[in-house]
Amino acid sequence: MAQDGTQDYQAWNVMLGLELITGFARGSSYSAVYDEDQFETVVGNRGLGAWLRRINLSATITIELLATSLDNDLMTALWVANYRNRRGGGFGVPLVAKDARGTTTQVAGLVRPTKIPDVVRSDSIDSRSWVLKTTNLQSHVGGNFGPIVGTAAEARALAAALRPLPQAA
Repeated sequence: MAQDGTQDYQAWNVMLGLELITGFARGSSYSAVYDEDQFETVVGNRGLGAWLRRINLSATITIELLATSLDNDLMTALWVANYRNRRGGGFGVPLVAKDARGTTTQVAGLVRPTKIPDVVRSDSIDSRSWVLKTTNLQSHVGGNFGPIVGTAAEARALAAALRPLPQAA
């Protein structure tokens, strides 16, 4: 258990191919849901039970981007390359999602966008919901690290060595 663990939404990094996604919308901006349970219980009509292990790590990944984010251009290019590519049966990129302040990671060797998002316009900044699919999402769902505990002198030295916080593109 990490006492006083800290979760930081800016520490959640999602890489598609070699591109870092930065234009996330507010709220739940990344989700990965496995398409099927990996184990199923089967109970016969006399109460005999068994477990069925499914070899299925397919998942649906949803990324919510601000409508103003240039990451929408990247996602559109991925969709076009996947949908219009007549040679090779589509196009995909690797995905790596990692919590830099913790131990949660998700890796897929290939993800593909499944549709262009709905476009909504209103009197606020809307989001674009990009749905990606993969046949094999490897996950380690972990916790978050606790704070560093030290002296005032160590805090000064650490503060002097740290880079400024990154700004979204």
